[in-house]
Amino acid sequence: MLVISVGIVAILGLFPSGLEAGRRAENETRIALFAEDVLQGYKALSTVRPWAGLASDDLLLPGQDLWDGNLEVGDTGGQWEIIEFYPWDGEIPDYELRYRLEIEPVGNTLYQVRLSVLPGRYPEPDSAAFNIDDPDGPGYEKPYDFITEFFYTGIQ
Repeated sequence: MLVISVGIVAILGLFPSGLEAGRRAENETRIALFAEDVLQGYKALSTVRPWAGLASDDLLLPGQDLWDGNLEVGDTGGQWEIIEFYPWDGEIPDYELRYRLEIEPVGNTLYQVRLSVLPGRYPEPDSAAFNIDDPDGPGYEKPYDFITEFFYTGIQ
């Protein structure tokens, strides 16, 4: 009986790490899908909009029925914004992301788009608990960073 009890306790000890691994996998998948929508959307937008004003244009995300009133994603000027995910008509979001988007021209024919994303809503980006700068500080979160560049092809 003792051997069986020890085995059951050891198996129960694996549940929290399994749940944490599942949560991390879900976060990384949702963040990657959001980043793909934004970065590829700006690449597509660059082929149909005037090149000079691209950084000031907002991007309408695909899947309009999934993202809340923040359907338009644009250069946040270094500030963090929150976007919510609603998979059905409801008042409670299923998922939330914090993101920072920066679009910069690099020369005459090249734009760089940098997207930083964090899972969840809390801590709020303007709260004292929000920490992405000090790895040794309390509540440190390392953002997922995505960077792409695209060239002006002259087709417009």
